[in-house]
Amino acid sequence: MAQSDADLDPTHLVRDFSCAAGFDLDLARAPHLRRVLERIRHAVGHRTSEAKTYWHRTRPFVGTNLPICTSPDGLGLHSSYPSGHTTAGYGMALLLAHLMPEHATALLQRGRVFGESRIVCGAHWKSDVQAGYLNASSLMDALLANPELQDDLAAARRELLAMQAHPVAPDAARCAMEQEAATHSLLSEP
Repeated sequence: MAQSDADLDPTHLVRDFSCAAGFDLDLARAPHLRRVLERIRHAVGHRTSEAKTYWHRTRPFVGTNLPICTSPDGLGLHSSYPSGHTTAGYGMALLLAHLMPEHATALLQRGRVFGESRIVCGAHWKSDVQAGYLNASSLMDALLANPELQDDLAAARRELLAMQAHPVAPDAARCAMEQEAATHSLLSEP
């Protein structure tokens, strides 16, 4: 699951939250949601890159024999803090929780696990992930209040409600694996 969570392609990232939503989230059936993601992508990437450049933190696997479960290609050896993957994953959880508040608890729990996947993979330190949650929270708070996004956000909610009205069940094995991961938190362990 941690390897799968490393894929930040928007279609894949949205689908990663299907079990938490209780139905398959298909970005192909949600053009307004896709538009929201396209409109916020630059702001999220820019802010995260600024912080990474400022802190210039070395990743856990650099200069060690520690294993990683994803390719180090494109990670940036000195761009560990804050976790961009966590920012993206928890940001998606916050966006979907905003659009589907009836599923907020499960979506935010999945966002937590998404961030912890970066620790499992050996790509980030715990504090990188914690900073990714904070980064996503502050960014999404500002972005979701943007008046220019309100029409697309309302339309995206309608798209998700339409999917929920005619649900496609997510993969049961995947959901069981996510539920198992959700019962443990790497951030609460010493």
